[in-house]
Amino acid sequence: INNANSDIDSTGGDCAVGIGADNITFSVGGSVLLGSTLNINDAAGISIDGIGQKVILSGNNAVRVFLVNSGASLTIKNLTVANGLASGVGFAGSGIGGGGGINNQYGNLTIDRCTFTGNRSTGNGGGIANYGDIAAAVPNGNLNITNSTFANNSASFGGAIINGHGKIWGSHPPLS
Repeated sequence: INNANSDIDSTGGDCAVGIGADNITFSVGGSVLLGSTLNINDAAGISIDGIGQKVILSGNNAVRVFLVNSGASLTIKNLTVANGLASGVGFAGSGIGGGGGINNQYGNLTIDRCTFTGNRSTGNGGGIANYGDIAAAVPNGNLNITNSTFANNSASFGGAIINGHGKIWGSHPPLS
C-alpha cells in the first residue's frame, strides 16, 4: 500500500512502479494482523481484491484497519475487515473516534462483497465512519456499498456505519 500511495517501489522489485490506479490482488488466503492503520492517500485509487481467497484484514483489536484520507480513493472487494479499533472521541477531525474498520475522511470508498465483523469504536461508526467536508468545493465522503455484510460491530453511535455529511449508495447490505 505504501508503494501504491507513492507510486514508488520501495520494497525491492516486488511491486511494479506506475502511475494511475493501483490494483492489489491476494493470491493466497489467510489473516493479516495489522500493527498499524493502513493509510490510503492515493487520489488515483487503490483497489484491493481477495477474489477466490479467504482474506481477513484484522486490526487485532488494537488499531483501525483503514484510514482513507482526503481526496484519496479506495476500493475493496472480497475481503473481511475484522477486529478494528478506533479509540478517542469526536465526530471527525483527523479521523479520531470513528470507524474501527474504515474511517473515510473526505475520500472515496467503494466496498463490494466484503464482510465487516468485530470492529468497534469508542466514538462513532464501529464498522465504517464516513465523513464529507461540507466546507469544501468537492466535499467527497463518498461511500458505495454492494453485496456486503455488517455483523457484530459496535460504537457509541452507528455500530455498522455512521455518516457525517457524506454520501452513501448501496445495494443488498445486510446489517445485524
